[in-house]
Formats: sequence, C-alpha cells, structure tokens
Amino acid sequence: MEAMRAAWPDDRLDDLNGKVEAGFSKADRQFERMDQSFEQVNQRFEQVDQRFEQVDERFEQVDQRFEEIDRRFEKVDQRFEEIDLKFKWIDHRFDEVDRRLDGMDKRLDRFEGRFERLEGKFDSLQRSLLVGHFGIIATLIGVIGAQHLLA
Repeated sequence: MEAMRAAWPDDRLDDLNGKVEAGFSKADRQFERMDQSFEQVNQRFEQVDQRFEQVDERFEQVDQRFEEIDRRFEKVDQRFEEIDLKFKWIDHRFDEVDRRLDGMDKRLDRFEGRFERLEGKFDSLQRSLLVGHFGIIATLIGVIGAQHLLA
C-alpha cells in the first residue's frame, strides 16, 4: 500500500480530490436543475389537473344542457303527436266532407239532367205555343178576311 501511496503524491491526490469535488459539484448542480425541472413538470401536471377539473365541470354543464334539450325535444315530440292526432281528425273530417260533396255532385248531376229535360220540354212547349199562336193568328186572319169578303 505504501508503494501505491508513493505513486500518488499529495499534489496529485489534491488535484484528483479537486476533480472529484468539481465532478460532485457539477453533479449536484445538474441534480438541482433536474429537481427544478421536475418541480416545473410537477407544476405543469398540477395545471393540467386543474384544467381537467375545469373541463370536467364544463362537460357536466354540457351534459345538463343536453338533458334540458332532451326534455324540450320530448315536449316538442308530445306536441307534434297531439298536432298529428288533430291533423288526422281534420283529415277524417275532410274525408267526410269529400264524401258529402261527392253525394252532392251526384245530386247536382241528377238535378242538371232533370233541368235539361225540363228545358227541353219548355222549348218544345214554346215551339208548340208559337206554332199554335201562328195557327190561331192565321185562323183569325182567315175569319176576319172571310167576314170582309162576305160582307
């Protein structure tokens, strides 16, 4: 061991000791910087956690809003069902009116046929009256003319 001690003089040991101290100091500084970096990372994680909590709160608010919207849609659906029932009732009533109008159309067609027959009879009567009037007028003229000739 003495031989080893002789190979390492004090100044060489001091130099080695200084380098080891410098290495440890450098390692300490690096560890301090790493600790600071880890602290910064930890702070970032805390910020991220806070942001996640804010996002969770916002999602909760959005969920509540969606539930409210769902309730409104359910009310709208109920109203549409009520309106649909009313439209079906109105459609049924229009069908009844259409059937009645069809019946009236048939009656009007029969009435129109009867009216045309009456109009034909009236035209025939009118022609008969005209011919009859001409016949009466001609007879009267003949009677008057015969009286003037006989007189």
